[in-house]
Amino acid sequence: MSKFLSKRLRSFKPYRLVTPESFRREVLGEKIYKLDWNEGFYNYGGDIKLNRYSNPNLKFYEEKVLEIYNENLYNVRLFPGSDIAHIEILRLYADVGDKCTIFGPTYDNFRCTAESFGLEIDYVLSKWDINQFKNILINNDSKLVYICNPNNPTGEYFSEIDDLITSFPEILFLVDEAYLEFTESKFLSKKTCLDNVVFFRTFSKAFSLAGVRLGVILASEKLFEDIDLIYNPKHLSSTALSSIDMVITNKLKIKDYIDKVIFNRNELQYKIRVELNDDVNCSNSSGNFLLLHINNKQKRNSLKNNLQDLNIFVREFTNFHGLNAIRITITDDISISNLIFKTLKDIF
Repeated sequence: MSKFLSKRLRSFKPYRLVTPESFRREVLGEKIYKLDWNEGFYNYGGDIKLNRYSNPNLKFYEEKVLEIYNENLYNVRLFPGSDIAHIEILRLYADVGDKCTIFGPTYDNFRCTAESFGLEIDYVLSKWDINQFKNILINNDSKLVYICNPNNPTGEYFSEIDDLITSFPEILFLVDEAYLEFTESKFLSKKTCLDNVVFFRTFSKAFSLAGVRLGVILASEKLFEDIDLIYNPKHLSSTALSSIDMVITNKLKIKDYIDKVIFNRNELQYKIRVELNDDVNCSNSSGNFLLLHINNKQKRNSLKNNLQDLNIFVREFTNFHGLNAIRITITDDISISNLIFKTLKDIF
């Protein structure tokens, strides 16, 4: 077990799930009568047996996910959504009163989850400066650090993240990479395997599978010794697991989709900066969204309402850690981006 493991779990007896012989025989094509896990037998039809728990031997699926991510340093575990992965990691590593530093403004659900485990939050609000952030960590005695990279909602990408993690081996870094595929350096493998970082990924954004709820953790073998103490593969649905093959089958189409989103994002960002006035400011973004800083409340409301009249719905941030802004998700459809820009130009 690692030095980060919660005190509660140091003498913990894990629940061990035994993979039944029935799964092996069924894979071999034998007709079986599976009466060992108290599943129901009503048949809804379709290719996926919804009455059955998914096969708890996930190695086959984990290897496919590593192939998708072109990852050869870290291992992987699958979860029913990255939010659940956050919960499980904090269940492993959070003790009441531990300090967690969050660089923000960022995805606020993690803050909510961390506080529910009794963590003391040190929220760092500033422009990204790695040396400044290092000085903060030297002096604040954090056990955990959460960074969303690229950051949501600002879209900022922190290229020096490996240097930061390496500099603080006594801190466990939780790096949320939900939007990584939309960076210009997407699908790059990690350079070094580190024992003090957990990376979170999701199939909800670039792979457009939010409805199946599939999240991913990448971590070292050392940390997986901890994670496997509480990991239950039965939490994965058969629908979620089948979606992995969908991503592989549609790999080229998904890449084309991602490339179109990046192109439309960059084009809209450029036009906003060049053609509109200073009442709207657009952050550099490495996500599938743009954050528009609009301090004038009347104009912010006008933009939101005018877009809503076109059945286009966007996310407003009002005094969220100092942000007064609107976040717009970018699609692969250039006509939607053009419509958004026309609406912006009428106001700004």
